[in-house]
Amino acid sequence: MQKPLLLIICVFFFIQSFSQEKKAHFSIKIGTEYRITPITKSLDNSQPTLVTIPNFDLDNQISGVSVNYSLSYVFKLKFEIGFSQSFRYDHIYFEQSDFVPRQTFQKSVNGVITDYHFFLGKYFNLFKKEFFIKGGISLMNRGTNYSRTIPLGSGTDPNGQEFSRFATDPLNFNFSALNVNTGFTFSKYELGIGAYFINGSSANFENENSIVLPYFKVSYNLR
Repeated sequence: MQKPLLLIICVFFFIQSFSQEKKAHFSIKIGTEYRITPITKSLDNSQPTLVTIPNFDLDNQISGVSVNYSLSYVFKLKFEIGFSQSFRYDHIYFEQSDFVPRQTFQKSVNGVITDYHFFLGKYFNLFKKEFFIKGGISLMNRGTNYSRTIPLGSGTDPNGQEFSRFATDPLNFNFSALNVNTGFTFSKYELGIGAYFINGSSANFENENSIVLPYFKVSYNLR
């Protein structure tokens, strides 16, 4: 039953594309996106552990408001291929002190975090409205570099003084995600809702959980 229904839907969209054909053109959009609290699910069905290395707040780091621009090419049948980049100034991690328990959050270290999105889309007319559906790959959390100090052991120098050896381990909170969103156009605006689907194995901050990050998006078409 599902295959015939899917075929009917595809044929309907194909017919709509021909009936509403427009000239191919480049598109430039600017917009904003609001990411709500992420939904975390453990891959091994155990209770999720959200804080790993170092102390940081997962919700603060990947949710919130970002601004973005997008460049795309819309073909005659209203298929779209494009690139988008988003920016936000947000939490990266918490400073830690040797004099405070490790689970006590200190001052937040913030910075400019960048995301890159590559997507394909399709516009179609339905009920006298223009709708769209888009999907692609997102390379996220660029700019979240940090380092942690790893103790290598201790010893005694020739003068009998004890010393400790440490190494610096450069890390980051980068991850990749599948990005799917849908919505409709209103004049030169696009209103959409979507989600990032993050596999735990692609995220440096969480290797045992999968994450769904829902968002709302508003874009303005400059051309």
